[in-house]
Amino acid sequence: MFTPASCALLFVASLAFAQQSGTLIPELHPPITTKHCTNAGGCIAQSRSVVLDSNWRWAHTVSGYTNCYAGNTWDATVCPEPVMCAQNCALEGADYAATYGITTGSDAVHLNFVTVGPSGTNVGSRVFLMADTNHYQIFKLPNKEISFDVDVSQLPCGVVAGMYFVDMQADGGLSGFTDNNAGARFGTGYCDSQCPRNGNTLGWTPYSETDGKGRYGSCCQEMDIFQGNAYSSIGAAHPCSSSNQYRCQDEIECGERYDYTYAYENPCDKDGCEFNTYRLGNPSFFGPGGTVDTNHKFTVTTQFITDTGEDDGDVVEIRRSYKQNDNDIPVPFSSIVPPPESGMGTFGPYESITDNYCADLKQAFGEVPAFTYVGGLENTITPSGRVLVMSISNDYYNRDATWLDSGAHGPCPAYNADDVELESPSAKVVFSNIRFGEIGSTN
Repeated sequence: MFTPASCALLFVASLAFAQQSGTLIPELHPPITTKHCTNAGGCIAQSRSVVLDSNWRWAHTVSGYTNCYAGNTWDATVCPEPVMCAQNCALEGADYAATYGITTGSDAVHLNFVTVGPSGTNVGSRVFLMADTNHYQIFKLPNKEISFDVDVSQLPCGVVAGMYFVDMQADGGLSGFTDNNAGARFGTGYCDSQCPRNGNTLGWTPYSETDGKGRYGSCCQEMDIFQGNAYSSIGAAHPCSSSNQYRCQDEIECGERYDYTYAYENPCDKDGCEFNTYRLGNPSFFGPGGTVDTNHKFTVTTQFITDTGEDDGDVVEIRRSYKQNDNDIPVPFSSIVPPPESGMGTFGPYESITDNYCADLKQAFGEVPAFTYVGGLENTITPSGRVLVMSISNDYYNRDATWLDSGAHGPCPAYNADDVELESPSAKVVFSNIRFGEIGSTN
């Protein structure tokens, strides 16, 4: 769910509009083994790989080495307008380990937070799971479950690891856009419920030393199965009013004016309907020495329950559970008393995400009820497939991760994103043993 972290490489982040494919650095996707599971046949290993999001890549002129993007602006000679920019600029291959701190081993993906490479310093990364060289792996979620192991023991306050699904196109837009010959092989086509606006040059406005945003944003439904660090974690559903990836423009249409005045105009629920055990009255459940002890690796399982118990049914409940040291650990029921100003006498108790839970959550905490306005679970988990994303970030653009681990959300102090980079450059996360299949088959 995050826009790119600041990238101080000499060639800087490409911001994804340059969609020719470069040839200067070989693009070799790091391999990983995942598993597809059924109750009858068990889990079968599948050879897959991951690809780096194009937002982190070097964008240079097709005919040479000149940066299309440097500092916080696009080169006006090369990129006077979007179509010409896409024709003139190429996305380059990635040195995954040396430049971005991304490695794989057997069934694991290792993401380092800060990497000092041959061309400068990279902060954070985002990768997508691939089905083959030119296509993202597509997961159809209704009546299915996903399990994975995660090690967050080296993730301090203010750093966020994410595993989530978004409604991207399987080929990264290769077939739909004539100026895109890079496609999924180079990690193009990202979208999420935040409607990121850093993927185009039109109306470009810098807002930091390295980044800016254009007129248009890329919105799509998002399902966070894990956003967390060693001190707090959430699962969250982010519905959007459209069932497909779509383009928004300006701060109102892209949902950046996120308050009650513009609630009906928000294309997506940016805050999402989250399930955070700390916020819901169980502060000792997740963390170092907790019921889920984050000093050690653990398993997260998420189930997408349909009303009919069939794959073509509507998802009406999202359930989460954990496993550690061979012990099954259910999510505890919520145990909060809503404040008087909410007008609610009781809250739940709840142990999973449903439409009723989400409506009550927004009311209890006085949040914009965008979840209901844009369609709830029906517009979060639709029959179309989803792409699996893995990321690590200091959440530079979204309240410095305070939504995850500080105040009512967790035990951490409110960190500044820049301070996290300086204080915790060695932070890292390991995702491993990814299994997907029928309900009850993966854990």
